[in-house]
Amino acid sequence: MKRTIKISRASNRPPKKRSKAPLAIILSLASVVFIVVVVIAALLTTAGVVAYKYYNAVVPDGIQALAAYEQHPFAVSDITYRDGTTMAQLVNPKYGTRQLVPLSQIPSNVIWATIDTENRTFYSDVGVDPLRLASAAKVDFSGSGNLQGASTLTEQLVKLALYGPNSVTRKLDQGNVQKKLREIMVAIGVTRDIKHCSLKCRKDAILEMYLNTVSYGTNGGDINGIEAAAEYFFGIHA
Repeated sequence: MKRTIKISRASNRPPKKRSKAPLAIILSLASVVFIVVVVIAALLTTAGVVAYKYYNAVVPDGIQALAAYEQHPFAVSDITYRDGTTMAQLVNPKYGTRQLVPLSQIPSNVIWATIDTENRTFYSDVGVDPLRLASAAKVDFSGSGNLQGASTLTEQLVKLALYGPNSVTRKLDQGNVQKKLREIMVAIGVTRDIKHCSLKCRKDAILEMYLNTVSYGTNGGDINGIEAAAEYFFGIHA
């Protein structure tokens, strides 16, 4: 009995070659990526150098302005009876009323209510809140609402010292953008350098200055600070 053996014929087609990217294309892509990285690094370095120089240019003067504002003559002339009690106060409308009180004597509910309302990240931020700034910038540049400064407690204090209590930003222009940049830089500098102590210690110093400086209303002159406000509005000490 004969066996039939089938022999498969090898295909005459040449084997398929795997496609490989030419070395020249790979080198070109690598060169492009390298150039892009170098350009980005150069831009970031330049921006960092400019920011550093600007920081050193404005922060020392800003800290001095804040120190001078903290010692601002919120003087009140007291007319007293013979027993020493106050009969009347003569307030200078230019300077207003202020009575200093240490942070340790201010009730914690007042402190945390202020922080919760004005700057919830106060004890952890660097003087500014990047997320709030980004959100405010989006609204401001889009023109979809009123201008938002997103100022932290530190920025508000710095703004008072640099530009005074009547400084109000009503439109977005180059001058106000420059003011905001200066405010941001000085706020960061104040947070770092107001005292040579821990962050908590520096934050307490800023908060004490804020609560003793911010205006709580007017009475022939600004009522500055929590103690003056408590006495004027409620007849009690802070």
